[in-house]
Amino acid sequence: MSAYFTQNDTTSTRASAVRRGWVPLFVLIISLVATALGTLFVTRTIQARQQTRFQNAAELTAQHIKSHMETYVALLNGAQGLFAASQEITADEFRNYVGHLELDRLYPGIQGIGFTKRVLPGEQEALIAQMRQEGFEDFSIWPAGPRPEYHAIIHIEPLDWRNRRAIGYDMFADPTRQAAMVRARDTGRPAASGKVRLVQETDEQPQAGFLIYVPVYRNGKLPDSVEARRAALEGFVYSPFRADDLFRSILTSEADLGVEVEFFDTAISPEKLLHDSRRFKPQPARAPPNLSLDTSFEIAGRTFALRLTPGPRFDFGATDELPALALLVGITLSLLLYSATASLAKARAAAERTTAELRRTEAIRARRTQHLALRAEVSTALTAPNASIPRALQLCAEAAIRHLQAALVRIWTIAPEDNRLQLQASAGLYTHLDGPHAQIPLGQLKIGRIAESRTPLIINNLSKDPSISDPDWAIEQGLASLAGFPLVCEDRLLGVIALFSRQPLAEDTLDVIQVLADLLAHGIERLRAEEALRNSEERFRATFNQAAVGIALASPEGRFEQVNARFCEITDSTQEKLAEQTWQDMIHPEDRSRYDLLYRQLLAGEINMISTEIRCLCQGRTTWLALSMSAVRNPQGRPEHTIGVCRDITARKRAEQTVIDQKRELEDFVSIVAHDLKHPVVSVQGLLGLLKQDTFQTLDENSRENLEMALAECKRMKNIIAQLGHIVRIGSSDVRLERVHLATFLNEVVRRFKPFIEKKGVQVTIDAPDVSALLARSQVEEALDNLLDNALQHGCIGQDRRIVLRSAIEPATVVISVQDHGPGIDPRFHHRIFEMFRRLHPGGSVEGTGVGLAAVQRLLKRIGGTVTVDSAQNRGATFTVRIPAQILNQPESVAIS
Repeated sequence: MSAYFTQNDTTSTRASAVRRGWVPLFVLIISLVATALGTLFVTRTIQARQQTRFQNAAELTAQHIKSHMETYVALLNGAQGLFAASQEITADEFRNYVGHLELDRLYPGIQGIGFTKRVLPGEQEALIAQMRQEGFEDFSIWPAGPRPEYHAIIHIEPLDWRNRRAIGYDMFADPTRQAAMVRARDTGRPAASGKVRLVQETDEQPQAGFLIYVPVYRNGKLPDSVEARRAALEGFVYSPFRADDLFRSILTSEADLGVEVEFFDTAISPEKLLHDSRRFKPQPARAPPNLSLDTSFEIAGRTFALRLTPGPRFDFGATDELPALALLVGITLSLLLYSATASLAKARAAAERTTAELRRTEAIRARRTQHLALRAEVSTALTAPNASIPRALQLCAEAAIRHLQAALVRIWTIAPEDNRLQLQASAGLYTHLDGPHAQIPLGQLKIGRIAESRTPLIINNLSKDPSISDPDWAIEQGLASLAGFPLVCEDRLLGVIALFSRQPLAEDTLDVIQVLADLLAHGIERLRAEEALRNSEERFRATFNQAAVGIALASPEGRFEQVNARFCEITDSTQEKLAEQTWQDMIHPEDRSRYDLLYRQLLAGEINMISTEIRCLCQGRTTWLALSMSAVRNPQGRPEHTIGVCRDITARKRAEQTVIDQKRELEDFVSIVAHDLKHPVVSVQGLLGLLKQDTFQTLDENSRENLEMALAECKRMKNIIAQLGHIVRIGSSDVRLERVHLATFLNEVVRRFKPFIEKKGVQVTIDAPDVSALLARSQVEEALDNLLDNALQHGCIGQDRRIVLRSAIEPATVVISVQDHGPGIDPRFHHRIFEMFRRLHPGGSVEGTGVGLAAVQRLLKRIGGTVTVDSAQNRGATFTVRIPAQILNQPESVAIS
């Protein structure tokens, strides 16, 4: 309150007294009385002014402290929205969120923002394992001991050395903290604790502290009853405050009005003292006047008390020497009255200036409080759970209208693929979103030019600005200023905000609009990302639930976490029953050891995927599944869960078993037939031999030829029966992959034919790379034996008796060719040479059964390979086989003769 004083006409009184010629004694008496009265008046005026100045400064200081504390509560409410918007917040997501808040710059004095998770008995180990997987290798819940429930700190940022000491601490174990947490939990509102010693403190320069808690409930909704709130509680978003650090940041040099602050919990008493600013400042040699102001305010449901006293830097204006000076100068009444009047006039002017300065300072503080509230409200709107971009931006525009005393606020956004600004929010004079400003191309109108140039536009005299297209509209609406700012995030244009006001915009207001534009840009980017994530989740959910194959997500322990409808159909179960099972429980006992081995290799990273056919027990019946399973890993490479995709192949397996049974029956039948045919053929061959031995010399030439032909046909029949049994056995032999060095392998094949090669005078050359591969050795070896035998039998009839074996490498394939230089095969008959019992040579001109090449084709087909022929008459024949294989090293060509 300002004080106003009236000047008395003492000069005329003195002149009158002089003119009357009052006696010097009377003048002396009057002078002494005036001096005494003037001295008394000055003394009391100084005291009153000191009281007024201190009262104003103390109230401003208290209001400044309260507004800062309310800002911190609003900040926690915004952080509460982050946890309400997501089922699980990782340490990286929380760190990114707090990093964007810029605590050091925008919220000085706060020790950090944390999250304490509610843990029931039996859930501690799961939380400990989760936190250690996230990088807190020595994480534990402390202090130790059984309790009905735990509230362990799992997130706190910034994660400096002080805050890291708090990770894992159960704040519910402390009665003071517990009382505030219970009040926040039951009321659903922020709650401040009493005086505590923070776990961040060390023995070096410890400080008193307190905490503010905001409850986080399941699904982000506030339950209606106390019992429901206790049941739905997920944890608390909280902030710890070191009282001395907090008040040093609040009462900065800019905010320090020279008032000393004592901050108490609940009431003013020594044991309740949280902060005393006098401990950090030198005390004056002479104590200031005995002035103080006791007040209190409520923050987060708890009352805090303040005792404010003038400090050594407090400006009292006039000092105590002024009365003495007035007394000395008042020896002469005229000088005393003049000095008193002049001093009072100066004091009044100084008081008015001080009051005006205090009011200006108070107005600045009020504007800053409004700006902080605006930022908090905008942050809350942009981080609300499942908020749409138009709704969030409309709330931000309405908040700007309220807190910046604007007349009209509009916000446009631009899509990445578009070239137009789309009006999303309008508050103040107009709230409609249609009209000529609903869509603005880049570069057109002022808003489009702001977006195109990405440069703010400030106009503080709209009616006289030549660039305004409709100045009459501005005059009609009483608009004086315009501020337009582009919304840019990481060099990406996201939109424009325009604010119209009926008064010129101050510099600090423009700074706030710039901060608001930055918040909106980051908020739009975040909301778009969340919307894309929700759409992606919906698409994934629809794909997951409607997939034609069974899909199951399971924990690394194999427990089912989520399954789709097809998986339930295949397993003849429900999601509820499957949630109580694991993959291991479903695997057939005879296949379990094979599955366990593959599963361990998958989790260890030795294989990327399990792809197998396996039996499962589904409601007591055996079901064959074609199973593919992969592991999803965290950035550290640890498996977080597995994804299994399966198809019911029971019908196919039954059909395969039927084919196998029929094949086995056919093989048994062929074996029996071959055995039964072999005996009479041997008998006929023996009888013909005896006949030749007894009567050969007595027979004529024609009979001898017939007898020789009969013996040759018997021999050929025996070979056909033996080859027939061999063909049957090909399909039943096991396929085993073995490591083979190609050059050595081909040399071993040739070595087995060495006597026959030397007998026929054949030159065999091997051209093979120095490389090893994994392939079905037994089947390939048998196929090459048949091809080499075929070349020796049919390809070495003429003069050129050379055979060349070549090997080459293709992707995942080994290629081997057998080339002879014999009479060759007419291309018309290429398609017939692999048929069973098909021979191209007439009669017995060349030995053979017509089974060898058919056996080669069947052997290679068994292992997924192929055989082809390239030949022409009188140009030799080249048989080429392609065999699936895993190449183990790089080839170097080696030739062996």
